[in-house]
Amino acid sequence: MASPVAHSLIGLSAYVLVKHRHLDGRLLLAWLVLAANLPDLDFIPGLLLGNVDEIHHSASHSLGFAVLVALLVAVFLYLKDHGQRLQLTLLSAGLVSSHLLVDWLTRDRGAPYGIPLLWPLTSDRFQSPTTIFLDIRRNNFFTWEIISHDLRAVAIELLLCVPLLLACLYVARRMRGGKNYRA
Repeated sequence: MASPVAHSLIGLSAYVLVKHRHLDGRLLLAWLVLAANLPDLDFIPGLLLGNVDEIHHSASHSLGFAVLVALLVAVFLYLKDHGQRLQLTLLSAGLVSSHLLVDWLTRDRGAPYGIPLLWPLTSDRFQSPTTIFLDIRRNNFFTWEIISHDLRAVAIELLLCVPLLLACLYVARRMRGGKNYRA
């Protein structure tokens, strides 16, 4: 699995594209970064059970989960009478789905391999035959081998995701007619 760095940069990229349409930018930023990382909250039950990988890469790493998140966001925004329900609902589902795409493109060294992309339709797991992200190792954090591997993984994430953020900043500025953009 990729680190939160890649997922957060994707959430931040989405934020810079839509921020101008919302009044509370900080709350929107927090939600979009959280939505991009939401599938990895399945670590919490694993921590409580004493094994972080106990249920990691389970149902939360599926399109079914993305649909569930979209439904929950839609209901929440409907109850709050929020004016941009459809945009925020689709954006939330898209960010959860972006997490799936990044994890699908990440080298997976731990069984069971891949993610249950089509859950609940099937429990089959899927992994890209060509990976572009390195996995983050979570065992023996304090060995040089693990630290250097994880630093390389984060460097690759930055190399691939920062240009996306810069492109989104450029597009956002163009959408605003060339005006300076402030986060």
